[in-house]
Amino acid sequence: MKSKILQSFIVASALMLSGSAFAADDYHGTVTDCQGHTYPVVKIGDQYWMGENLQCTKYDTQSERPGVTLSTSSSATYAPYYTDGRNAITEFCDNLTSTHRKKLGLLYNWAAAVGLATESEAMSIETAFNGKRQGICPNGWHIPTNAEWKALGEAIGRAKAGKKLKSTSGWNEGRNDTDDDSSVALLIRYAYVSTVRHEGGNGTDDYSFAALPAGDASGSTVSNMCYYATFWTADSDFSIDAYSCDLYCGFDDISSAKYVKDVAQSVRCIKNSPVVVSTAAKSSNHKTVTDCQGHTYPVVKIGDQYWMGENLQCTKYDTQSERAGDILPRSLSSIYAPYYTDGRSAYTEDSGDLTFNQRKNLGLLYNWAAAVGLSTESVAKSRVTAFSGRRQGICPNGWHVPTNAEWDALGVALGGVKNEDGDFPYVGKKLKTTSGWYDNGNGTDYYFFAALPAGGYSNSIVYVGDFAFFWTATPYNDLSTCFRFLHYSKDGLYGHYSKKSIARSVRCVKNSQ
Repeated sequence: MKSKILQSFIVASALMLSGSAFAADDYHGTVTDCQGHTYPVVKIGDQYWMGENLQCTKYDTQSERPGVTLSTSSSATYAPYYTDGRNAITEFCDNLTSTHRKKLGLLYNWAAAVGLATESEAMSIETAFNGKRQGICPNGWHIPTNAEWKALGEAIGRAKAGKKLKSTSGWNEGRNDTDDDSSVALLIRYAYVSTVRHEGGNGTDDYSFAALPAGDASGSTVSNMCYYATFWTADSDFSIDAYSCDLYCGFDDISSAKYVKDVAQSVRCIKNSPVVVSTAAKSSNHKTVTDCQGHTYPVVKIGDQYWMGENLQCTKYDTQSERAGDILPRSLSSIYAPYYTDGRSAYTEDSGDLTFNQRKNLGLLYNWAAAVGLSTESVAKSRVTAFSGRRQGICPNGWHVPTNAEWDALGVALGGVKNEDGDFPYVGKKLKTTSGWYDNGNGTDYYFFAALPAGGYSNSIVYVGDFAFFWTATPYNDLSTCFRFLHYSKDGLYGHYSKKSIARSVRCVKNSQ
C-alpha cells in the first residue's frame, strides 16, 4: 500500500476555521437519490449537507448527464468510473463494523463525481465550474466547491474542526503504518497543524456529519481505508488534478489537497441555496442621512439597528459632536493625534476588482482619535476604558461610532453565533459587496451594508481590495483599540485590536430612541 502522502501532493493549508455550537435543530430530515438510497440531512451554519457518503451510480433527471449509469471499469485514465470498496479487506483496518461499512458509500473518480463523460472532457476542465455542478448528486443538490467546504469550516470552529466532523468510532488510532517519516513531515508542513492536539483517530461528530474513513481507490484497488476520508470538490487544478478536502486519523484538522483526477474518492453533496427574491431592499432601506459637509449616505436597518450603508467621508465634526465645528487635519502631527487619510485614489497591489464608482464609495480612513472626537495624542492615550454613553465623534448628529457590543448585536442580527474567539463565522459574507473584492472574495450584500475593501493606513495605504477595517468606540488599552474586519478569503465578521494611530474606515450607527 503506497503512502497517501506520496500518492498526491498536498498543496493547501488547513482551513482557517471558526464557528458555532451544535444545536438540536441541525438535523433536517432526509434526501433520497434517484435509485432510492436515503441519506440524513444536517444543517451546519447556513448550509445543508448529506450526513452520509453518496452511494448512487445513476445521474438524476436534472443532472448534466440525466439517466446515464456509471461504469465500474476504468477504461481510460480519466474516464468516469466508481468503485465499491465496502467489502474490501485492507491491512491494519479492523475498527469498521458491518454498520460502518454499509455507510462508507462508493468511491468516484473526479469525472464521475462532477458528471463528465470522457477522459478528454475531464482533462479540458482546468478551473472551477461556473455555477453549481450537480454531477452524481440528487436533483436540488450539487458537488461542493472549495469555497463551500471552507464555509463549512467557518461554521464549525477553529479548534479541531476535523475531529468535530469525524464519526465517534471506526477510525484507526494513528498514522498509516506504511507512511514513512518524510511523508508525515510533508503533511505537517503543508497542513500547518502546529495548533492541532491529536487525541486519537475518532472524532466527536458534533454536527452528525458522521465522516467515516472510506479511503480512496485506483481502479478497484482500495487504499487508506480506516485512515482517511477524502471528499472531491468541484474545483479542478489544470488538466490532471482536482481538489479534495481530507480528514486523517492522525490529525484533528481539515486539510485541502489536490489529487490526480483518476483517483476515486468519497462524495458528500450539498443542497442548492434557494434563489431568494430579496425583500431586504424594501425592509432594510430607510432613506438616507446627510453629514454636515453635505455627503449623503444610504441607511439600512439590520435587526433593531440602523447603519450607514457606506463608509463615512466627512472631515468636520457636527454641531452636537464633542468637537463641534472642528475640521480634521490630513497630516499626522504626532503618533496618536487625530488625522484622516483619503486613500481612494491610491494604487495598491492586489487591489481587487474595484471599479471607479466603488473607489468613490470607499470613504476616508481615520485614526482612532479622529473617529471618536479626541483632540490630542495624550487624550487618546488616556482613554483606556469604554466611553460613558454614546460617542458621536466624526459621525453626523443623531449618530455615533459603534461600540464592540453594537457590532456584536449586528452579528447576532445577521444570524450569527459568537465563537470562542469573539468572531461571527460566515455572516460577513452578508455584509460584503457582490463585487470589488480580491480573488472573487465577494459577498451577497443581502442587507445592502455594501462593505467595500478600503484597506487601512499605516505610513502608506495597504490592503485595498483585501480587507475592510472598521473602528469601534471601545478602547483596548492606552495604545490600542478594538476594531472589526472582513477579509476577501473568509466569510466571517472578525474582531481584533490594533494601535490607535492606524487609520481605518468608520461606519456610524443611529442613536436608538
